Amino acid sequence: MLLLRVFSRQSYSGAWNSPTPELKTLLACFEFSQTENKLTASLFRVTNFSEELEVATALLQCSESSPEKRFGVCVDSLDCAEAGLELDERKKGETGIDCVDRRHIDVTGTRAQFEQLMKLTLGRIIAGNNCLRLYSAYGIAGQLAVFSSLRLGIEDEARNRCRICLGKSSEHFVVSTISSQIEISGHLHNSAIMEVVGRRSLMENSPTNETESVIPIPEKWWQKIWNRIARKIKRRT
Repeated sequence: MLLLRVFSRQSYSGAWNSPTPELKTLLACFEFSQTENKLTASLFRVTNFSEELEVATALLQCSESSPEKRFGVCVDSLDCAEAGLELDERKKGETGIDCVDRRHIDVTGTRAQFEQLMKLTLGRIIAGNNCLRLYSAYGIAGQLAVFSSLRLGIEDEARNRCRICLGKSSEHFVVSTISSQIEISGHLHNSAIMEVVGRRSLMENSPTNETESVIPIPEKWWQKIWNRIARKIKRRT
């Protein structure tokens, strides 16, 4: 299971690629809260890039920031276990966006245990694993538009924050909603300026896909009917 930590400082991302990374800089990516001798980092369970982008965008809208690129590092839950860290899924996230908040995980341990996690994660990067992430301003702006259009699965305050963030979008790109589709317009510079348009479907991100009610069907009902028919045929023969 992959756990994502998102941060805004590009220098933190660069530290992971340094020939000799500073351990204190790698630890700074996690912005720990501290209780007695225990440290806790707030991470999110992810399975694909779409979920990662949701996390990065949900965290950005909490501060009502303009859509700007974000960075991230993924750690493996197996490495957390090897380092002796505890994973606690009981506390939901506080972004106001349900599809993100329910994937929140608190990772708790001592400084030495987190240092061991940094060593294990850096080892994965050295071995060629893709643990580092970049989320573009374009992608975050598009996800803000998706969140702001949701009717379910988002708190009113969070939806309003998403719209405030979109209102602070850079002049270099434009986000518009057309029917069930979002368009993000940017520009490519050469001898002339060329417009580039990215499109996203709103339907793909609808929370109703996950909460749609289904009429329960008795388990293996067809087997019961087939067995009855088979028994009748057997009696006749």
